[in-house]
Amino acid sequence: MSDTEPTPPGPVPDHVEDAGQAIAQLHEVHHQRATAADRVFARITATLGSSRFIAAFAAMVVIWIGGNAAAQWAGRPGLDPAPFNLLQAAASLMAVFATLLILATQRREDQIATQRERLALHLAMLNDRKLAKLISLMEEMRRDDPTRRDRLDLEAEAMAEPASPRVVLNAMGDP
Repeated sequence: MSDTEPTPPGPVPDHVEDAGQAIAQLHEVHHQRATAADRVFARITATLGSSRFIAAFAAMVVIWIGGNAAAQWAGRPGLDPAPFNLLQAAASLMAVFATLLILATQRREDQIATQRERLALHLAMLNDRKLAKLISLMEEMRRDDPTRRDRLDLEAEAMAEPASPRVVLNAMGDP
């Protein structure tokens, strides 16, 4: 195998696979709890944000303005002559509609973001406890090893205690 060829992926460790499955399950449960309206809103919001829709909307505005300008140029009254009040009303109504759809969709996405944040915080707290335990065990091994000089390590002692979430929150201060 040459240096330029990518290395084929090896087997995925169990803990990595478990983490991936847990995240997939979190998203699956979130999707299952979505109401029919939530799904429709998400689909419409995705459509409104697509490049095709934006191009189609821009083309429609150009055609609307061009058609009215062409009618006036031909000496006939246009459907919506300048300043294009109907077009402005339609665009305003669509903007309100799109805003409400985006807010509804964002509210739903905020729910899963909050779940992910809670999961990350929980895992960080568990890791803090595990690291504190490892430090404590290493310090105990160091003290019990007759070949090592016994000394006081205040930093290791402090780190051997898991952080208190309340203490950390207080240290952060009020936002």
